[in-house]
Amino acid sequence: MKNITVSVPEDVYRAARIRAAERGRSVSGLVADYLGSLSER
Repeated sequence: MKNITVSVPEDVYRAARIRAAERGRSVSGLVADYLGSLSER
């Protein structure tokens, strides 16, 4: 698996952390799921 670095505004990061916690995931996991869904289209 490859690593990537993404810069986002603080408010976007906070919202992502909350969303990830609600789903029992990490922010990295959410991003990986999203990017994976792009390849399925």
